Amino acid sequence: DDQRVSQFTNGDHFLGYYWPLIDDAQAMALVKKFNLEIIPPPLGAVHKWRAVTGDTKAISGSADNLNRAIVECVARMLTSPVRALLRSLGESE
Repeated sequence: DDQRVSQFTNGDHFLGYYWPLIDDAQAMALVKKFNLEIIPPPLGAVHKWRAVTGDTKAISGSADNLNRAIVECVARMLTSPVRALLRSLGESE
């Protein structure tokens, strides 16, 4: 399955793909950039990984795969109604 998010090029030079679902370094960069908190599943449990916003923990993502939980959380943050309202008003977040 070849569903990469984006390609980066510099003129005619291919620089790589942005694909945080499978690239651990890119997923961890999202954790750092958006100040997420990672909550691992309890040992021996069937629970999922969770990524939550570090400040209020109001937005979260959960999945069997840590990278998917991170991407889900970031996607929810970036599409939240509050962020959309701030953008429409031209205010910084």
